[in-house]
Amino acid sequence: MAIVPHPELTYSFRRARPVIKDITDDNRTLAVVEQLLIGAGDQYRARRYRDAIDAYQQARDLLWSQLFPWSELIEMVAWNIDLQPTILSYSAEWLNRLPIEQVSAGVRPRELADIKPGPIFGLTSSNVGYQGIGAVADLDFSTMLNTRGNTASAQFFRRRAIAQAPELVRQIEAGARQAGVAPPGAAPGARLSLAPTLSAMLHEQDGAAALASASAPVSAHSLAQSGAPEQGVLGELAALLNNRPKPLEVPATLTVAKRVYSVKVGQQVEQMSWAAGESLAIDVVAKTIYDARRALNQLPDILIAPVHVADVAVGLAHAWYYETPLGLAECYHAMGDWVNAELWYLRAAGYSYLNAAIEAPYVWSRLAGLYLDWGDALFRDDDPVAALPIYEKALLADGKAPSTPLYTLAPLAPASAAAHNVIDNLQHPAAITASPAISGVLFELQAQLAKISGGLDFWGHWSQNVPIWSFDYLQSVAANFCQLAVSAERDAISFWEKADSGELTRLQLAQGVAQSKAERDAVQRQVESAQAELGVYQAGQALAEQRAAAARANASEYAAKSAGWIMHQAMAAQLGGGEDGDSTQLNQLADRMMQGGYTLDGDRGTLTAAEQLTASRLQNQYEMDRMQREAQ
Repeated sequence: MAIVPHPELTYSFRRARPVIKDITDDNRTLAVVEQLLIGAGDQYRARRYRDAIDAYQQARDLLWSQLFPWSELIEMVAWNIDLQPTILSYSAEWLNRLPIEQVSAGVRPRELADIKPGPIFGLTSSNVGYQGIGAVADLDFSTMLNTRGNTASAQFFRRRAIAQAPELVRQIEAGARQAGVAPPGAAPGARLSLAPTLSAMLHEQDGAAALASASAPVSAHSLAQSGAPEQGVLGELAALLNNRPKPLEVPATLTVAKRVYSVKVGQQVEQMSWAAGESLAIDVVAKTIYDARRALNQLPDILIAPVHVADVAVGLAHAWYYETPLGLAECYHAMGDWVNAELWYLRAAGYSYLNAAIEAPYVWSRLAGLYLDWGDALFRDDDPVAALPIYEKALLADGKAPSTPLYTLAPLAPASAAAHNVIDNLQHPAAITASPAISGVLFELQAQLAKISGGLDFWGHWSQNVPIWSFDYLQSVAANFCQLAVSAERDAISFWEKADSGELTRLQLAQGVAQSKAERDAVQRQVESAQAELGVYQAGQALAEQRAAAARANASEYAAKSAGWIMHQAMAAQLGGGEDGDSTQLNQLADRMMQGGYTLDGDRGTLTAAEQLTASRLQNQYEMDRMQREAQ
């Protein structure tokens, strides 16, 4: 038996990777829209549905603000307006703003193979074809060689560039001279100081500085997926890929004469052109790309998976009318918000350029699946009355097709025909040729409707069938066991808390014992220190007593001997004065002198000796008093 392929089973309408990797002023808004759509898909796959909804809404708000900057987006109002021509016109103006496709900066070979090139896809200019692209690359490489002093090699590539596209090279070099750059091939010292290189001039966008165009590119998609810089080899590889060579963009003034947008639609290559002062005709875009995609047998096309920046711009209408509505519908569906999910599914199903072979069956099966899940939610809650009209939006209880948007919307006509094939052969499955996505949901709907018609519950049990153990009883037993489990868990938690508290108390007591031992040792050492101090004090006391005794002995000895000592000194003085020694006379005179207020006359030697005796007495009294004080 031959296997019939059903591509709608593997179809995805979400974007997987960014096309705009070098974000500049010329593509910034497009890059934000693209990153929001990619981020919304990533959030949906990660089951962060609310974040995905926010990203889709931000993308729609941004597009609306570009079209009507003075107005706030109100979806109920916007869906009553035919915005298709406006958005296509907006996309066409993007093709006037974006730079044409160009090669990246790098090294050029001298020997070129003779190949037959195919069409250049994306945005191009009649002024810059294959020869022009090669000439721009050669001219940029020539300029780089010239700045490094290799003028001979620079001249080779400049001559080849002129041979390929003389007029284009002339215009580029004229622009370089106006910017203050010496022509390629001139001596290195001839370049003006502080002037940008030709490569920088080629990278310039709308008067932006060369420094801005040389800044490192930003990949918002990689940051959104990782959340943080990657480490290791993969992180280094990602950083290297993010810093790939800059594209060599021909100055915009040289590419406005006539522009061409080339795209592959199915197996056909379509080219659309327009002259300066005009824009790509929207009816041409609608017919060539949008109308043609309805008959494609393979997806994705450039509206789902763009390849060039111009493809992102052309696909904005597809994003507005199909990608964001279907993305919002699936997010609301996953969250169980049935009403909003149905609203957005119907909006996506009304997309006039829906692909018949793949997208129509996909959207039909998703909308029918919504009605199945919606009805199941009500049926599972024992509300078959409310579930029945929801199921019948996809299949009537008598097995016929209802007159609902699933079967009446024109874009869903191919899927509706397939659904009729299933409905007509519900009793003969072998005759069904429709997609499993459609037939599967219809068979499930038939089963649920049969349960309701037969008086069965969601699980297929008859309501009058009472099992040995009723559900209420089993539910109460289960609830009791749950309560017992909760109680046991609570007791276990209490036990562990008490055990932890006892362990803490034991640890505190052990710490207290150790601290008490340390305090006891400290006090013991203080006692030993006090005892040592006592011994020192006692030794000091004995020494002091010894010194006091010695002082008393000195005082007694001094008192006993000093009287004779001073008398002998006085008599020696008397005899030295030529007088006879008379101790009695000297004592009398000294006693009188001790009383003070005296006047004496007599022998000079006797009076001198008396004065000396008086002084010695006073000195003797002082010494005696001092010694007595020391002996105390």
